[in-house]
Amino acid sequence: MRERIARLKRTLEKAELDWQVQRKSAREMFSVALVGYTNAGKSTLMNALTRAGVGAGDRLFETVDTTTRSWEPEPGARVLLSDTVGFIRRLPHNLVASFHATLGEVREADLLLHVVDASRPDYEEAIEVVEGVLEEIDASDRPTILVLNKIDALGDDPGPARAGRERPDAVAISAVTGAGLDVLARTVLAVCAERELRAEVMVPFAASRVLSALYEHGRVEHRVDEADGVRVIVRIAPDWLARITAGAVGVRWEPARAG
Repeated sequence: MRERIARLKRTLEKAELDWQVQRKSAREMFSVALVGYTNAGKSTLMNALTRAGVGAGDRLFETVDTTTRSWEPEPGARVLLSDTVGFIRRLPHNLVASFHATLGEVREADLLLHVVDASRPDYEEAIEVVEGVLEEIDASDRPTILVLNKIDALGDDPGPARAGRERPDAVAISAVTGAGLDVLARTVLAVCAERELRAEVMVPFAASRVLSALYEHGRVEHRVDEADGVRVIVRIAPDWLARITAGAVGVRWEPARAG
């Protein structure tokens, strides 16, 4: 057991360093983090959404380091999706500090998907444990969507349906069968849209890199090729728009009119 704890501590320390590097390179993208009690199906959901190939075995600490991948809830809309270590009750004292250190992605995420194994009898207790850990690591203020997973294994159990009624933001899914994943994608996009700016940008032909960056980091809704450049209407994070257009010669933008 001591050797197991030592290995986990080393892995957690490496995960924290990896997270810091990832965060520096993608700080401006809309980020979504999967959180949940251990074996809630977070890694299976991560694989279903991004084909990340994350290990999804039914074992404590199967996922220790944070895996981050690009996810397109719809074509042209990209967010960063992170799979994190499963929460548990009464975490061993020797692992507490290292465990919390890996959860920087959770503290800084724009949105949390709280994945719940809706088929387990004590799913409400699991929800309370996760919410308690989020409070401990100062992440309880993050916008959160409750994701009721494993609905394919529910049968006639009314419990998760009650939870859905009590929490209007809850989304019922099966990461295994794919049921409800389209609803989850639309729900995430709705939250993402609240943080986006809809802008009309005029890009001269000489500033082709700006146009490429708008496609990469935003959602181009409309494009018109004109005599002196390309005019696009794009939904994009304000920080990214400022970063892309800063210093670009001839690029002009203004908030797009409705319609």
